[in-house]
Amino acid sequence: MSIEQYQRQVNTLDKEIADLEKKKSTKDIECANLQTKINSVRRSITMNTSQSSLNTKIRQISSYEREYERKSKDSATLESKIAEKRKRR
Repeated sequence: MSIEQYQRQVNTLDKEIADLEKKKSTKDIECANLQTKINSVRRSITMNTSQSSLNTKIRQISSYEREYERKSKDSATLESKIAEKRKRR
């Protein structure tokens, strides 16, 4: 292989790494936002919360937690892809 081909491969890998890091950053921000929502709903539960409201809030928390888990898993997958690309680089 020529030097130009190696340089193109390195440039391509750098671009792929940057794209993956941006996607991971977005997922991490989404996770942080979901965690904020979860905490907010938890704080809104008081002794005076009716049973029906409590059930709704519990379902809402559960939904946010499932979404958080999915996005967190996506972030971890992206991190492993980034590590793989860096190793190839």
